[in-house]
Amino acid sequence: MAPLALRISPILPLALIAVLSGCGGGSSGSGGTPTDPPVNVEPPPGLFRTGVDQETNVGGVTITTTSDGNFVLHPLNGQLDHNEGALNINITDVARLTDTNGRNSSGDWHDSSRGTTLSPSDLLPTSTTYVRLFEFDSSKGTTPTLMGVLVPIDSLRAARGTATYTGTSEINYAILDATGNNSTGTARATIDFDTGRVSLQIYSLDGTTPFDEVLVNNMQINMNNAGLSGGSIILNNNGANVTSALLGTGIDDATGGALYGLNNAGEPDEAGGMFTAEGSRGQVAGVWIAD
Repeated sequence: MAPLALRISPILPLALIAVLSGCGGGSSGSGGTPTDPPVNVEPPPGLFRTGVDQETNVGGVTITTTSDGNFVLHPLNGQLDHNEGALNINITDVARLTDTNGRNSSGDWHDSSRGTTLSPSDLLPTSTTYVRLFEFDSSKGTTPTLMGVLVPIDSLRAARGTATYTGTSEINYAILDATGNNSTGTARATIDFDTGRVSLQIYSLDGTTPFDEVLVNNMQINMNNAGLSGGSIILNNNGANVTSALLGTGIDDATGGALYGLNNAGEPDEAGGMFTAEGSRGQVAGVWIAD
């Protein structure tokens, strides 16, 4: 395979795909409200809230690239103490960070012993409460990292019906015989709590792209940790599936992410994740946040 128009190596650019939060998610359809009384209806503290004697579980995902430009998603998990803002996280196969002092004046969490830093990213200037995009600095470089306060598991298991979250998107792709480009559009994430599935649609793309819609279908919710994984990525153009035509053969796709916070309906308040797809002709990757 000849070099891609955009080589994502060794450090992944932060302008791959940005899905910004738009209007808040809401239940719809029969059973849109939980049939059982909501569990843990008191929302957890927001990601940046301190002065609260409470510890929450945090989760997310980081994307890195190999030396030959292949994408790898790495799950993030840890704990956040909302008293002083102390953070302890592990990003599988990347690095750890432990900051017992909380964020510094620059808004960063820093682990001097390991040389790791988690800094807010300007790529997703979102008003979300529970999840944000960061840049994680370690010996492996700087990588986009999604992290947030996870939805309480009992509340997640009690949620019923569906909820839809909408926002905007910015897409960048790398395909042979086509110039990698950025495009802005609309994103819609739909969560079906009864089946434990999440689907993401990105559409109404501006600019000149060889596709006008991105679908991330049938991601599965892990009811033990609120994580997202699995599913498939489809590129459409004028209603036709052009995934193979654009990305080539041997397409390998991956997804990661989680559900965050809690709303008054006893459902996750926000959602976010990353996805990648790459084949013999091209590759696409993205990060999304929606509420």
